[in-house]
Amino acid sequence: MNEKYIEINNYKKKVMGQNINIIIIKLNNKKSNCTKHLTQKQYIKKDKLIFKPSNKTMKTIFSYYMKNKETEKINKKDNKIMMKLSKYISDEEKYTYCLNQDNLIISETFNKNNKTIIKNLFSKHFFLCKDKPCASGELVFHKNKLVFDNSSGTYKATIDNLKSIKKALSFLNVKIIDLYDKNHPKYFGK
Repeated sequence: MNEKYIEINNYKKKVMGQNINIIIIKLNNKKSNCTKHLTQKQYIKKDKLIFKPSNKTMKTIFSYYMKNKETEKINKKDNKIMMKLSKYISDEEKYTYCLNQDNLIISETFNKNNKTIIKNLFSKHFFLCKDKPCASGELVFHKNKLVFDNSSGTYKATIDNLKSIKKALSFLNVKIIDLYDKNHPKYFGK
């Protein structure tokens, strides 16, 4: 891949009647400068039972889902790069993200207005972070800036883990903020 571009792969699929959208931004340098990989701390709890889907199961679901895509290349030096990203990442939504060595993977976050099991599954870190995650949490598009936090119950990322985001996406307008920072609600609400 040419170093002058970022590649955005936008996957859209209707799964059990629900529109699912996952965005993968391929990192041109092939490394996110990740110094430490995250490990799972907890799993989904349902009816007081804890279950952990196998990696094989998750990869099967992910590969099935990742068939319909549109790809766009954007010049990293384009002064309208943030505006072009807003085509994929709306300033009205909250997203779940996972950064690994090669990609930033983004999915719409499950919320109270969107109470479907399918949307919930596709917004979970255990689903998105299938390959050696470096950072995970939620992100919002706020005033022409991508704001990343470390809100992940699965991985419990620290602010130090999020520093790899700034290195990997140095060509974008990025802010990282700790989940417990007093300014966190300014970006992510309560």
